[in-house]
Amino acid sequence: MISLVIWGAGGRMGGRLIAAIRNNPAFRLAAAVDRPGHPGEGHDAGEFHALAPTGVSIVSEPGEVDAGSVVVDFSLAGGPAAAVGYAVAHSCAFVSGTTALTDDDRDAIDRASESIPVLTSPNFSLGIQLMLHVAAKAARILPLEFDAAIMEVHHTQKKDRPSGTARAIAAAIEIADKPERHVEMAAFRLGMVTGEHTLRFESPFERIEISHSALQRDVFVHGALAAAAWLALRPAGRYAFADVLDRP
Repeated sequence: MISLVIWGAGGRMGGRLIAAIRNNPAFRLAAAVDRPGHPGEGHDAGEFHALAPTGVSIVSEPGEVDAGSVVVDFSLAGGPAAAVGYAVAHSCAFVSGTTALTDDDRDAIDRASESIPVLTSPNFSLGIQLMLHVAAKAARILPLEFDAAIMEVHHTQKKDRPSGTARAIAAAIEIADKPERHVEMAAFRLGMVTGEHTLRFESPFERIEISHSALQRDVFVHGALAAAAWLALRPAGRYAFADVLDRP
């Protein structure tokens, strides 16, 4: 059984992770953490999300956990630096799906990978990993007369724009030996949309579209838990979700 520390436990993804852990005998909730002053601080992590009690309260300063535990971070900007610092201090692996990373967050995660296994991903969906692979392959094949545009839609509570996933798609195109290709990006915040991404390649003669829609947040929960289980067995270093899926 793998012990998990959920960082950002009071948020939407935190709630879905807590629900999933309760129904998965491979994991146990060791600690639930959120920022100081969060409305959930001091409340049972399950009850705060209208779930059955977990016996674990949401705290801003977690105590000791067993070495070999995994910190799973879905916090806000600035949270990952604290989360990965805790992981290093307690010899935990670190998985993060936080997308609005600050420079301090990135620096802290880079340093941590020298002493613990670290995996970050803007999206833990299998479909998005396939989309990234197809985007890179298309960019290598299509001539530069094909412009590229990325359109993403998320719920109105999402802070960062464009999304981390949209930026990852753009990076996949740039890495595919076409840094000079023109790439437009557009972001929309509408209602309760979990996540929609569309990549369009267009020339004067034809249009190609690749789209992905996340129907519910549990798709990200499933991927994050798979990443946590995989990472718990790895040595120190920097990993990507594609490594978990064993895809190029």
